[in-house]
Amino acid sequence: MKSNKQRISSLALVAVISLTMQVYGSNIYVSQNGAGSQNGSSPSNAYALSWLNTSGNWGNGTGKVGPGTTVVLEGTITSAITIQGSGTAGNPITILFDTNCVMTAPYWPFGSGDGSGAITIFQKQYIVINGQNVGAITATQCGTAWTNAGSIGVDILGSSYITVENLSISNMYSRTSSKDEGNVGSSCINVSAVAGSWNNVLIMNCALHDSYIGVASDYGNCSTLDIASNTIYCCNWGGCCADRGSGATMTNLCVHDNWFYSWTNWNDTVADDFHHNGFYQWANSGGSCNGVFWYRNRLGPGWGGQYQTSGLWDDGNTKNTYMFDNVVYANSGEYAANEFLQGGWYVFNNTILGGGAGHGIGSGGSGITAVIMGNIVTACQPFYNPGTIGTLEIDTNIYYNVVYPFVASSSYSSFASWQGAGYDTHGEVANPLLNSDSSISSSNSPAIGFGPNLTSFCQSVGLPATDINGNPRPSSGAWAAGAYEYGAGVVHEPVISTVQSSPTTNAATITWTTDENANSIVNYGLTASYGMSVTNSSSVTNHSITLSNLTGGTVYHFQVCSIDATNRVNSSGDFTFITGATNPPTVSAISANVPDVDTNTPGLQIYEGTTVQFSATASAPNGDALTWQWLYSLNGGTQTLYQSGSGTAPAASFTYTNSTAGNTNVWTLQVTDSQTQLSAQTNLTISVELPPPQGFRIMSN
Repeated sequence: MKSNKQRISSLALVAVISLTMQVYGSNIYVSQNGAGSQNGSSPSNAYALSWLNTSGNWGNGTGKVGPGTTVVLEGTITSAITIQGSGTAGNPITILFDTNCVMTAPYWPFGSGDGSGAITIFQKQYIVINGQNVGAITATQCGTAWTNAGSIGVDILGSSYITVENLSISNMYSRTSSKDEGNVGSSCINVSAVAGSWNNVLIMNCALHDSYIGVASDYGNCSTLDIASNTIYCCNWGGCCADRGSGATMTNLCVHDNWFYSWTNWNDTVADDFHHNGFYQWANSGGSCNGVFWYRNRLGPGWGGQYQTSGLWDDGNTKNTYMFDNVVYANSGEYAANEFLQGGWYVFNNTILGGGAGHGIGSGGSGITAVIMGNIVTACQPFYNPGTIGTLEIDTNIYYNVVYPFVASSSYSSFASWQGAGYDTHGEVANPLLNSDSSISSSNSPAIGFGPNLTSFCQSVGLPATDINGNPRPSSGAWAAGAYEYGAGVVHEPVISTVQSSPTTNAATITWTTDENANSIVNYGLTASYGMSVTNSSSVTNHSITLSNLTGGTVYHFQVCSIDATNRVNSSGDFTFITGATNPPTVSAISANVPDVDTNTPGLQIYEGTTVQFSATASAPNGDALTWQWLYSLNGGTQTLYQSGSGTAPAASFTYTNSTAGNTNVWTLQVTDSQTQLSAQTNLTISVELPPPQGFRIMSN
């Protein structure tokens, strides 16, 4: 396929840009206010940022920023950067973040037209932005808690042969309330044809989070956008690519080896305006897109339930969409991470792990060609509306614990009726025996050798014949169904073990180990949908992340994740910890409804044959629900549980029968905060005496 060969050639050229960034030219050092002699020769003699933003300092002359130059950013940068010149093929201009560099401001320029963002690239060519896995762009006052509209991290307008790599961009809009109806335009990276067409843009190995969109793009007559090996979370759309109007064309959109997750902070309980997507490609404004390649992505968990639209959404006038080797995860009760497509499309070897709701694979349009083979679909309704498709080939898929009917709003009430209609004649309903990371756990799995061999097909369209971890699929013989191959030499994700938490009043340290070097990510929040995350990019086997600014006396859910050097990712299950409360519950002294018959003796003295009602009040300092226990001990022995429950502790009634005289009871009311598990108790000692003989009267002096 010619267009795909063009895609491969173009991406190879972009890769050359990245790999040759420091071979040519010289380094020029820049800091916010400059240092030393300010001649740019070293970090201690850096130019001020104003020098870099002056167009006269760019070009081919000595000491200027030109083809082959690497500009090294030092320290904290608080002003925006505008790229003033272009590199050339093989000699790009590189903006390199040094190990101590971060760009931070309350907000960054936010708009359209001639550029906005912390870094703006306007109608330029051959530019590399490299964070070296230590550089960062962040905004400190954009989001629900502030009035600023939002921010853009890197704005790429009408520019070609651009690489943004190894960079963290965060908090372009930090949404912390489900009732926030604000920002819908912020993005960590924006690629736009508003200033003219672009081509050959690579976004690679970046960490992007807390923005309306992670990577936003639109096209006029554009080609080759490669979004690869990024971690994108807490964005309403992890990415998008959209036509700008009638006649707009896009070829070769490649989204691969990324991890998209945690959309819940964009749930909208007011107007339901924010519908979450992992990646959204559409051509609905009169344009067209030819060649969409979605492969080896991980999507989920943290979908947001009813507020989610799709994991991967391909919509409108699209041709030749390929979706393979993706894994989608949904927590229990979440909607499945739908894959919804319109156009000619091919869905191979995906693993879709639903949460008990939603659809696995959807379709739209009419008269289109669809091939769906070698997939594993669990715990959701497998299909949405495939009957609108013209040519449909569905076979060799495995289904397990699915929701019927087999297709939404259909009469396929069983797998047999589905097969009876001519679909999945070689398909199967069976437990695929998967590990927690969705890889195949056993040589007994029915997924092994179940899928078709697609080697020739992959070669014909220029796609890699590998599984999600890059393991080669067999060149002959059947492939395993789903995103993972099985067998000797197959490489898996980092193995996570010994997950532990150490909470304090307002913080918690999370630790775990992996069997290989990998980074450290903790997703956390008040529910198992999380919504917040902390990342450390250091590659280690002993991991430690500290969560700060937590609320005391609160239960938090958390999940740990690690990604190794080859972008293989693994995540743990859900864990919880409880932050310490400043104060335990309070409980009053125990009172009794009978008089003390001997006030000269400590405690309460009663006669045998008396029924006593004990009562006390209790409360938690933060209003949490309490559990309670009435206990008593006899003559210094062990405590016996008398009554227990939750909520308000009722009075306890006890009758001291005849023959109990001489006994001593200690009654205890113990209350426990159901959230913090902190307890408090109060005691009352009861001594039982014989009543005086009938007619006997105690005389007082």
